[in-house]
Amino acid sequence: MFINRTQELTFLSSLLTRERPGPGQLVLLYGRRRVGKTALLRYWATQCGVAATYWVAERELPTYQRRRFYARLLGVPLEQAPIFATWPDLWQAVARHLEGRAHIIMLDELPYAVEADPTILSALQHAWDHHFQHAQVRIFLCGSQVHAMETLLTGSSPLFGRMTGHTRARAASRSGATTSMKAAPAFRPAPN
Repeated sequence: MFINRTQELTFLSSLLTRERPGPGQLVLLYGRRRVGKTALLRYWATQCGVAATYWVAERELPTYQRRRFYARLLGVPLEQAPIFATWPDLWQAVARHLEGRAHIIMLDELPYAVEADPTILSALQHAWDHHFQHAQVRIFLCGSQVHAMETLLTGSSPLFGRMTGHTRARAASRSGATTSMKAAPAFRPAPN
């Protein structure tokens, strides 16, 4: 299905056994629309043998975003998922639900969630610091708004210094001679 994606799939698989800086991994994956970020990540998640949750943010009220995400995590219809008043409330419930279990969380089109409620980032920072960095949880922050995603790596972001890896996906050539995501040096673990 994927041509010339061996390096990318190898990198993603390495996140399942990597113990540095901790067992938890927080990875930024971004790039222009239609370069294959989501398809590659979802394909890998279905093949790796670890439970996974994929959620794509939509332009809607934060209450709906949180409820949709939790419904996806639980695998229940939306109307059966609880309503969370804040992002910290949601992340606390996620941490309780995943406690002691390996899990992959894919948060796609993250800038839509940030646009609706910027507190998602500081809430995730707190959840990462207190729950996920020492757990068997791999969190992927994905998005197509390149500038918005790159700001997550800057000192002004609540997540600054917490990414354990990041990459910018690039478009493949028509001949398939190049990979659409450059695994080296673009797939970078964060410095220790």
